[in-house]
Amino acid sequence: MILTIHDNNLQKVAFIDNNKQGTLNFYNDKWTRYLSKASSLFEFTVFKQTIQTDIVPYQTANALNDRSFVSFVYKGRTYLFNVMTIEETEHIITCTCKDLNLELTNEYTNPFKSDKARTFKEYCDVMGLLEFATLRIGVNEISDQKRTLGWEGQDTKLNRILSLANKFDAEVDFEVKLNANGTIKDFILNVYREHDDKHQGVGKVRSDIILKKGKNIRSIKRKIDKTDLIVNAIRPTAQGENGQEITIAGLGPWEVKNENGVVEFFQQGDMLYAPISMQKYPSTWTGSTGNRDKYTRKDITVDTKSKETLRTQAYKELMRSAYPSVTYEIDGYVDLEIGDTAKVYNGDFYPALLLEVRVSEQTISFTKPSTNKTVFDNVRALKSKLSSGIQERWQELFEASKPYLIKLATDNGVIFKNGIGQSIVTPTLYKGGRPITANVTWRWSLDGAVKTGMTYTVRGADVTDTSTLTVAAYIGNDEVAVDELTFVNVLDGRDGGVGPKGDPGQRGADGLPGRDGVGIRSTTVTYASSTNGTTAPTTGWTAAVPTVAPGNYLWTKTVWTYTDGNTETGYTVSRIGRDGNTGRDGIAGKDGVGIRSTTITYGKSTSGTIQPTSWTSQVPSVPNGQFLWTKTVWAYTDNTSETGYSVAKMGEIGPTGAKGDRGATGPQGLQGPAGPQGPRGIQGLQGPKGDQGIAGPKGADGRTQYTHIAYADNATGGGFSQTDQTKAYIGMYQDFTAINSTNPTSYRWSKWKGSDGAQGIPGPKGADGRTPYIHWAYSDSADGTGLTTSDNGQRYIGHYSDYTQADSTDKTKYRWADRWAKIEVGGRNILRNATFSNPKERSETFTVGGTTYKNIEIPNWGSMYNSGITNPTISYHAFYRESFNGTGPVIEFNESNGQRNWKALYQTLQASDLRVGKYTFSADIFTTGVGTKIRFGIYYYNKAGQQSFHSGLTTIDISTINKWHRVSGNLKLNDDIDFNREVRIYIYAYDFTTNSILYLTKPQLEEGTVATTFGEAQADVEKRIDAKADQAFTQEQLNLLNERAGIMQAELEAKASLDTVNNILKQIKDMKAADEATWAKVEKDLITHLQRVIKIETNLGDQAQRWNAVDTFMQVSNDGLSLGKADGSSSMLFSPDGRITMFSSGTPVMYVDKGVIHIDNGIFSKTVQIGRFREEQYHNNPDINVKRYVY
Repeated sequence: MILTIHDNNLQKVAFIDNNKQGTLNFYNDKWTRYLSKASSLFEFTVFKQTIQTDIVPYQTANALNDRSFVSFVYKGRTYLFNVMTIEETEHIITCTCKDLNLELTNEYTNPFKSDKARTFKEYCDVMGLLEFATLRIGVNEISDQKRTLGWEGQDTKLNRILSLANKFDAEVDFEVKLNANGTIKDFILNVYREHDDKHQGVGKVRSDIILKKGKNIRSIKRKIDKTDLIVNAIRPTAQGENGQEITIAGLGPWEVKNENGVVEFFQQGDMLYAPISMQKYPSTWTGSTGNRDKYTRKDITVDTKSKETLRTQAYKELMRSAYPSVTYEIDGYVDLEIGDTAKVYNGDFYPALLLEVRVSEQTISFTKPSTNKTVFDNVRALKSKLSSGIQERWQELFEASKPYLIKLATDNGVIFKNGIGQSIVTPTLYKGGRPITANVTWRWSLDGAVKTGMTYTVRGADVTDTSTLTVAAYIGNDEVAVDELTFVNVLDGRDGGVGPKGDPGQRGADGLPGRDGVGIRSTTVTYASSTNGTTAPTTGWTAAVPTVAPGNYLWTKTVWTYTDGNTETGYTVSRIGRDGNTGRDGIAGKDGVGIRSTTITYGKSTSGTIQPTSWTSQVPSVPNGQFLWTKTVWAYTDNTSETGYSVAKMGEIGPTGAKGDRGATGPQGLQGPAGPQGPRGIQGLQGPKGDQGIAGPKGADGRTQYTHIAYADNATGGGFSQTDQTKAYIGMYQDFTAINSTNPTSYRWSKWKGSDGAQGIPGPKGADGRTPYIHWAYSDSADGTGLTTSDNGQRYIGHYSDYTQADSTDKTKYRWADRWAKIEVGGRNILRNATFSNPKERSETFTVGGTTYKNIEIPNWGSMYNSGITNPTISYHAFYRESFNGTGPVIEFNESNGQRNWKALYQTLQASDLRVGKYTFSADIFTTGVGTKIRFGIYYYNKAGQQSFHSGLTTIDISTINKWHRVSGNLKLNDDIDFNREVRIYIYAYDFTTNSILYLTKPQLEEGTVATTFGEAQADVEKRIDAKADQAFTQEQLNLLNERAGIMQAELEAKASLDTVNNILKQIKDMKAADEATWAKVEKDLITHLQRVIKIETNLGDQAQRWNAVDTFMQVSNDGLSLGKADGSSSMLFSPDGRITMFSSGTPVMYVDKGVIHIDNGIFSKTVQIGRFREEQYHNNPDINVKRYVY
């Protein structure tokens, strides 16, 4: 299972994968799903560790925070969770997550009472349940139903959706789909009819699964309870509009029959009756007054105005009350989905119990499946339709499904001493408590060696420390059961000789007990179990390690007998914990031997193919473009070793470019050259297992050796697979054939995934018994100045180790490292209009050095004029400039005239954008000289009503001059802030030590301690997008207008009077006459124009003549007459062949040629005629067009 961590923008930032090395792992996970709430909770714990891809300690683990989201894929469906609570210690992070987005669970909807019947979707729309949650309705099985409903009081949107579904007798579930980058692609609300005999509701009918005791459930308990009153008759009433009583009297005949055709419910008068219930549970005390009195009656009141609804609600209440409640408790987990229904069979009841159940709640753990649990609801007893013979056959099949068990017996126990002796193991196979002997064969495996036989002899000489014997039972060629038995070989040490007496030594503070000057004759080790971890037990000591319950303590007592006859006793104690998570894959070791030690060293090189010659135990600083080499040396217990290398190239870091305004999309250009290599991305997901590995280097004999790997469920190769890595055993062998063998006996099997073992045999005494300690400290300075042992987010971390438990305050003892090196964090700019856009001139002015400056007002920023300057006529203010040195707009802080006056830029911040914590301010700076600086801080009211920089001011001295560069600094916002009052940020730049000028642009205020690339505030971006969207006239609006015009046109035509028609005909005739007269005049004018006497004639030949005005021109040549704007933005060409062409920036946009007009878009303000049909604007309403036939 892979967990994906998303940031607060749902971008993927990290992965948690228990099946992959080099990533974070999770455990103690619990996923609980609820049918009734249509939601689920997910809890899990992550062990905090620094993985290989982390640049600073815990970088990946810290991505899991209160702003994170978590997702995973289960059975092909994506589940997305919001991290709601985080509990963190020095070593672990525990998260509790809730699905559905926060708007559904946190946003409230108001009371509502409908004045008419509405559909489910109409209620969602009118109450705004889906408006702000990016939610849509998918499946809707009740789309044709309408009801008149109402709600009193406020409620969350999620609860209102669930209440609405309940009032429509429906069920809902939510489905989320994500894009490849982790953002939400679709969020769907599915609505189903409520589960009953005819409708499934949420989930599926799983007729392919039958739940049986002992197979997939542990037990079934049935409880019949009639503590609540049994009711056989109900009289329902309601209150009408005028307060009158409404009953069901007067409705037509009504009855409900059971599956046998017998009437189970019927109506008589204003009451409903349940006759079968009355016969089973009669009211015996009133039977003497007649049969009707045997009914137990109940009156109910229903909030409705409909008689049909009144009877429906009464029928539901009578069904619930007519019979005792029968509940079934089913213990076990079944791999079903929420809402699925399945059948349950238990032959231990008589008659056999056959139920239909539905999954209403489910708890799943991916790391500890043994804790999985399924809760069933809507339990319904089914009647068996099988004959007695078929039921007997069913029972036989049920017996056949019982599992096989192996019992093992030894003739000499399981413990050997000094490798002496042997023990014969004899197996017996059982099925359902009966021994099975026919056609049974056995396969044995001890430390990977596989044999067959009816018994197995284990020799002490073959057992080193501990060995596990695995036995598998086969009936024919089918493996039916597997069991294991562990053997132990205990070795006695030889007595050492008496050494010469040495000088008396000092007694060690923490050393193990010993006697000066004498040898140890013997050592006796015994063990005992206890619930106390501080006081050694007085009884129960044995030579064998006892079984200790999780949470209890294992005590080890060692008695040393010395050569001088004296003895000493020592105790050690360890607490037995619960089974841990499945461990990650270990580094590959040699076959048959263990790894004594692993040594990792690092080196840097300019080559990615030739190893460096110098290696260190610390990771060196590698320049960009060079290579970091890692060398790993494995030393094995057979005194051999192997060496492996890995190499990584450090990517080039390019400069951060200034963010420009978004331009129009241009035509696609040619493919450019490949850019420089980017920074290293986050680690990808685990890829699928390859079929055949890459062949290794050839050996001395010229042949290629291959290593073959397979997986199995046990040490004999049972459940053999070459791809399933989830199995508990791994098998390996080597040969010179590339094809993998499918014979399990070819592999040497070993267990590579299992639970923690028991306490091992104590090792030998250490050299001096001293305990090493590692010390950590933190500082804001690179040399450790002002160090503390508390991690408060300081930039630098230091460490050293010694044999003293107390932490040193000497900063020189620590090795210091920059925890923020090479970190790049995506931030959100809190400052509005950080680009200083849309400035406006004001009437105020000030004059310095004979130059008058106008006060410029910048939206969202405070006025800079006379900002505390006592004489505004001779001193500079902080003022706006459109640009400086290729960058702009900028704010200029000028002290070039020697006046050191107060200058500032400030903005009132939105309380919704702020919270208590750490912030970073950054800006682009250009200064003309040294000695300049900027100061900034948050100016607010504290809870005592005082206004000041309560969290302090930060100063940055500017050392880089005569070029644009970005600076940043940290500031805080303390928890004494009053968010209900005004909060400002001030940016000062004055009191320089030289007569210099400082320019500032692109300011950014963001949460966190790391400055990020400049970006506009989200509100500014959305505002600009909305402004552009408002200018667009959508096709949907056009379609609505066309539809409206068509309707109104039809109405107007139907109402047109004879006078109106005559008036329209007159207009058409007038227009036709004017059109014909115009054409005649044009023809006459052309003839007259050509017949006029030419006064000036110029023979241009292949040249052209041009007349230029201020910004227009007119030119004549053999190609025709052209006129237009001098800058080429627009022009027209009248060609001699009669073609008229219009150009925009040199591109043709319209032409008229031989009676044809070609144009992409056009607007006719009144009339257009095609053939004998004319479309024009209706004279009484400009919003309507009409078409008329013209003759």
